[in-house]
Amino acid sequence: MRDIPDGSGPGMPALGVGFGHARKIDPNEIIETVQAFLDTKDGKNLRRSLEAETGERHGVLVVDWTVSEWHTVEELGEAYIPTDPFELPSEIDFLWMIIYGRWVRYDRRERTWTGGTAPD
Repeated sequence: MRDIPDGSGPGMPALGVGFGHARKIDPNEIIETVQAFLDTKDGKNLRRSLEAETGERHGVLVVDWTVSEWHTVEELGEAYIPTDPFELPSEIDFLWMIIYGRWVRYDRRERTWTGGTAPD
C-alpha cells in the first residue's frame, strides 16, 4: 500500500479470507467426499495399486479432522454409519474408512455399509 487510509495509522490493515462447509450431520455426506477423492491423483493411484491384485481388494482411507465428516462422527458416535449405496470403482471390492475412532466399510458387490469402533 502506498497510501495509508486516514485513521489507520502506520502499518497495514489486516485482512482475512476464509471458507466454510455446512455440515448436514448426515453420514451419507461422506459419499460425495469419497467420490471426489477417487477422481484425484491419489485416488487414481489407490485404484491402480489394486487393479492387478487377485482375490478381494480392500482400499483403506484414514479421514483426518480437516474433513467435515470427522465432526459428524464425533457428534453421532456409534450412530454414524452411511446407508446410501454409491459407485465404487471396479478395482476396489471393499472400501474401509477410519474416522474419529470409528470404521465404516462399503461392500461394492452387496452395496452395503457396515461399521464399528476402531481398536486402539
